[in-house]
Amino acid sequence: MVSNSEGYLLAEGVFKTQQADGSIHENQVLNFLVNTIDEEVNLDFGPNAETTSEDVHEVLVGACADGTSVSTLCEKSEDSPHHNTVLYHLHKKFDLEPQSTRRPPRGPRTTSTRSST
Repeated sequence: MVSNSEGYLLAEGVFKTQQADGSIHENQVLNFLVNTIDEEVNLDFGPNAETTSEDVHEVLVGACADGTSVSTLCEKSEDSPHHNTVLYHLHKKFDLEPQSTRRPPRGPRTTSTRSST
């Protein structure tokens, strides 16, 4: 049986299409999310930059999927850009304040009532 990217050759010009196994694999989800974000969010890199916007988006999605920080993921990964590179481009694109200067979110104001007992 001869195969190509479309399926298996049954007879000359007749192919049986391969069926998916019915599950979505982690790398497929990662690729889908990275490609989607890469299409929608343009990060500016110089023509000779070693890091690409896809690299930054892959770190961001990977950190979210692992439930960890960008810094931790970059430190543990051998092929990711330096965490400062990723954070710089995210801060620049989304006009984010560094974590150390960010105020904690304010919750709704509540009035306390004291009961006399």
